[in-house]
Amino acid sequence: MTIKRIAIDSIFLALLVVSSYISIPISDISLTLQVLVVLLLALILPFMDAEIIILLYILMGLFGIPVFSNFSSGIAKVFTPSFGFMLSFLLVPVIFKISSLIQKKNNKLSKYIISFISVVVMYLIASLYLFIIKDVYQVEIIDLIIVSFLPLIPFDIIKVVIACMISEKIKPIIERI
Repeated sequence: MTIKRIAIDSIFLALLVVSSYISIPISDISLTLQVLVVLLLALILPFMDAEIIILLYILMGLFGIPVFSNFSSGIAKVFTPSFGFMLSFLLVPVIFKISSLIQKKNNKLSKYIISFISVVVMYLIASLYLFIIKDVYQVEIIDLIIVSFLPLIPFDIIKVVIACMISEKIKPIIERI
């Protein structure tokens, strides 16, 4: 691994940490900029770099470094409803990698489509995790999703658009460095 790659990866890890600190509690899940940064990781960086950054971020938080939203950390975070999103972050680079293997061209429209698919997968995993953590067998899963995730969807659509636009400008610069 080159010094250039380490420096770029460190910047993106710091960006992921900072994005979690910008947090607006809405329900069981807070509105953060993490989705935006995770999409940027998958859009800009090589697959392994993106995976390592996300995994390192999660491990840092679980080992007690206050990198999660609301400056929280520790193994107890696993039992919070929002941890499902963090687990789902690990799948975003995988989705981008699989799509790059399937399609020959990586055009602008495909970036948007894959980004939207990634967000849908994040929501599916986070919903399942929330349902398991909340142990709400008396509550319909649809009601739980509406209360916990519906307020976040418009913001995540905007984050997809912003991430795709930023990646178009940043990726060529990083590749030239």
